Amino acid sequence: MKNNLSSKILRAALLVFAVVGAVSAQEAKQENSDYSVLQDGIAHDRVFSIAMEDDFGVAVGELGEVLITEDGGASWTSEQAPTQLALLGVVAVDGVIVAIGQQGLILRRESNGAWETVSSGTKERLLQIDMNANGLGYIVGAFGTVLRTENAGRKWIAAAPDWEGLIDIEQGGGGMNQALLEPSLYTVQVTDSGAVVLGGEVGYIVYSVDEGHSWCVGHRGESNIETISPSVFDLKIGEDGVGMAVGQSGLLLRTADYGATWQDISAPDDANLFAVALMDGSKMAVTGMRVAFYSEDAGQSWRADKGNDMATSWYVDLVQAGNAQKVGKLLAVGHSGRIVQLPY
Repeated sequence: MKNNLSSKILRAALLVFAVVGAVSAQEAKQENSDYSVLQDGIAHDRVFSIAMEDDFGVAVGELGEVLITEDGGASWTSEQAPTQLALLGVVAVDGVIVAIGQQGLILRRESNGAWETVSSGTKERLLQIDMNANGLGYIVGAFGTVLRTENAGRKWIAAAPDWEGLIDIEQGGGGMNQALLEPSLYTVQVTDSGAVVLGGEVGYIVYSVDEGHSWCVGHRGESNIETISPSVFDLKIGEDGVGMAVGQSGLLLRTADYGATWQDISAPDDANLFAVALMDGSKMAVTGMRVAFYSEDAGQSWRADKGNDMATSWYVDLVQAGNAQKVGKLLAVGHSGRIVQLPY
């Protein structure tokens, strides 16, 4: 598996590292009055992840850059984390921020306190993190890396599923597919009820309803000499059990049963899709490599957004700002150190 690193894409981080010749901010069209650039950097800046908790938010990117908002994303201030490594994922829950990145890096801080380095026990690249209000959290990364915390990120332990057992169960004891024994994982969701969903290489999606003590396969693609199925880069599932997963080559999967089963959905474009957001009602949005599209029927059909810089640049993470009393705006992060408000 590790010999195939050059042919794999480690979440949006490696994908965007390969971007050359993306259109500059000056070339991007500004066609929708509801679209606005909230934070901008230089052409070579990259922001990889964003998290919001009410009006507080944090975004992270290259060289340990951290961006903070306290007004729902309207304005941002920049600070430097105690690292020059790229920060690839971040979560903010109950005043606790945990950021992750290259070489197994985990940084944690409470409120406005100082950043502290937390041991991960690995040097693999850590790609995404999620944590619930009870302090249960998961980190996923390269080559099957899965870490778990039960105390809001103070301590992490290895917690990868038994991939060999999952494959044997799914194939009826008929043997293992070697390409799936150590799949790189790009996305994770942890609910307050303790459900956990992981997604990654070869279209793999596995889920747990008991905080990760046992796992089931929700979706798996193919990996053989002739076919390697697209990887899943992001997924979101709502409280009603409806959700979407997105990934390589226009991969769009929809679930209506909390991730137990998934249905292929036709996408408006076959580009790499990096992020998906569930918004109010039945609205959803997706961003990727020079594409963005949205749905108003819970992901059953999609319309492409050709305006602004959506068709010429890339955005790798999405989040809705705001709280239960105030409908939030949709924010995206990505190229040129940008944080933008989308018009959906």
